[in-house]
Amino acid sequence: MMFVDIKGWLALLVDDGGQGYLRAKEMFGAAAKGSMKLATSTEAILGVYRELVGKYQKSLAEAAGIVESLVGMEFVDLERRETLRRTAKEVGSSGRDLEEVYFEELAKEMGCEGVVKMERGEIQ
Repeated sequence: MMFVDIKGWLALLVDDGGQGYLRAKEMFGAAAKGSMKLATSTEAILGVYRELVGKYQKSLAEAAGIVESLVGMEFVDLERRETLRRTAKEVGSSGRDLEEVYFEELAKEMGCEGVVKMERGEIQ
């Protein structure tokens, strides 16, 4: 089993004309066929989202749609897949930040009353 980190996901998403894209495409194709096992984490997926919004200047909705596609790759082991799936769908329709919505969803799952946030220098 191989772990897919942020750079591994970006290699698949961004065809830079180099070997990284071709290797990523090959690995994900093998995993889709069942001849290779891949795993990732929520942190890696959220990191991809941050890169898409920051470096690649995708809108929140575009980045959430891409995250939804990544989360939909059932052949990649991923904890909290359903939480991320719900989060990406909500962001796509609301335009809110994916990480903010994710932490709210996670807090609900954990039985928390809310999420402590820092806004404009004050805890909310």
